[in-house]
Amino acid sequence: MGTIAKAEGLRGFTYWTWDCGFSINGASRDHRSGAAATYEDARVAFLAAWAEYLPRRIPEDFDNWRHEAAWTAEKYARWDRDERTAPPWPLPGFMFRAKKNPPLPDVP
Repeated sequence: MGTIAKAEGLRGFTYWTWDCGFSINGASRDHRSGAAATYEDARVAFLAAWAEYLPRRIPEDFDNWRHEAAWTAEKYARWDRDERTAPPWPLPGFMFRAKKNPPLPDVP
């Protein structure tokens, strides 16, 4: 949901990047990012962006992000076990509150 990271540019120039936002189902939604010369400046900018961003989120945004992260983790865990089948969507145990993203019906 957010990161601050040290980056290196040309000729060893060091700077800090920051970003916050959700990326659900591969689609970036309402994302904020920037760069700063120092960590302290990046942190101040990140916190300001997050303070403006967070109040506009609804509980369903967090539910969808958690489900996407869990589904992706399960997919790669299956790959590590040499299973090449996709996990079910939605994962068992996830209850969606939003009607915009209801669970898909089982197809025989």
